[in-house]
Amino acid sequence: MLLKTMNLKRINKSNIHKMNRVIILLIVLSFSKFSIAQERHVIDGVAAVVGKNVILNSDIQKGIMQYKAQGVNVDAGMECQVLEDLMVEKLLIHQAVIDSVEVSDAEVDGSVEQRLQMLIGRVGSVKELEKFYNKTEDELREEMFDILKDQLLAQRMQQQIIADIDITPEEVRTYFNNIPKDELPKFGTEVVMAHIVKKPILSAETKEETITKLNDIRTDILNGSSFKTKAILYSEDPGSSGKGGAYYGVRKGQFVKPFEEAAFNLQEGEVSEPFETQFGFHIVQLLKRKGEELDLRHILIKPIVKPEDLEETQLALDSIKSKIINGEITFSDAAKEFSDDEATKFNDGTMINPRTQEGHFELNHLDRDIYFRVESLQVGDISEVIYKETEKGEKEFSIVKLIERIAPHTADFSKDYQKIKQMALGEKKNKISEDWVIEHLSKAFVRISDEYKKCEFKNNWNENAQG
Repeated sequence: MLLKTMNLKRINKSNIHKMNRVIILLIVLSFSKFSIAQERHVIDGVAAVVGKNVILNSDIQKGIMQYKAQGVNVDAGMECQVLEDLMVEKLLIHQAVIDSVEVSDAEVDGSVEQRLQMLIGRVGSVKELEKFYNKTEDELREEMFDILKDQLLAQRMQQQIIADIDITPEEVRTYFNNIPKDELPKFGTEVVMAHIVKKPILSAETKEETITKLNDIRTDILNGSSFKTKAILYSEDPGSSGKGGAYYGVRKGQFVKPFEEAAFNLQEGEVSEPFETQFGFHIVQLLKRKGEELDLRHILIKPIVKPEDLEETQLALDSIKSKIINGEITFSDAAKEFSDDEATKFNDGTMINPRTQEGHFELNHLDRDIYFRVESLQVGDISEVIYKETEKGEKEFSIVKLIERIAPHTADFSKDYQKIKQMALGEKKNKISEDWVIEHLSKAFVRISDEYKKCEFKNNWNENAQG
């Protein structure tokens, strides 16, 4: 809940077939691995071993089922492809251990929570999820932890391999010129937008009610009550409440600043006073300090946003819009003064597409609520107030200004340079990743069962396999 998130860049569809399976694997097989953990048999044939990492036949079959679930045509060679994908992942994990690459428990907890919420979204509720897997939510969290820790370790190793890779303008031009004219990507209608975001304006009474509740909990803890039990009962951080509010191996930079300032200034055993972050109000107890890492527990309580709080926020944003239209303040200055979006308020409110890290958004890919407000706007117009709940369940209001509308077109080097650059950079990183696999598979212990030695792998796994 509190962990910072990173924006992932999407590679253009015309370039997907060139992507390194190292990257595809970490996404496509994530759910299949979780399913494997639920149905692991005591006796299960070993398909391959990479380093000390074992790949079972059931791993391959679950991977194939996941491809089918995503609508991918499964042919006779799919088993071999899935096996190679898995061997690449195990090779990354093997090298990560050698290079002392680590992921903290706090990072894994955050990933578990995101994955769990995704699964809940697919089946509809926690109850349905528990029924589907025949396990409690806590059991699911526990089993997902080790699986996702391996995934994060492989991702961290992958990131380390390509971390310093950049690309020159000349390389971008060469990449673009090598694309056949009839295969140039096509882009739909795009828009450039700016926004002003307002989160609900909480009344003093609402805040005081939340702080009082936390203070009562803190008093009970200081008088001998268990912090762990209180967290299970009252904390609204789904990533840690089931574990008594615990996060282990916390380092600076993983949590939002106010949370870290409170946690890192505590003595072992001390419980903080209530403090506020963008997620709500907290108290934190420091369990142990290990050099630059902390083990801690925390309780998060989110203020109950009342209808009058929402109404006041909407009226405030309506008032800001009126001032802009009447010429009392520019949109840019209003964003700087009033917007709650720290990422855009000092950049004239200009929205950045997390997929491409530029200001262009494909109109048809916009959030549904924004699409219907922006689709009919003329350049320079400002939308009505938009209300939505974010993926984290947070409520917010916004107004959007249409800065530019770009008609559908075939990729143009000058107009679409940033998109083309990302495509070229992606291809370069893929090539470097592939070269890394070729170099390192010859250094690791590899064994492949006779059943799969017939596979025509992309890389020379069979030539380097033992026995």
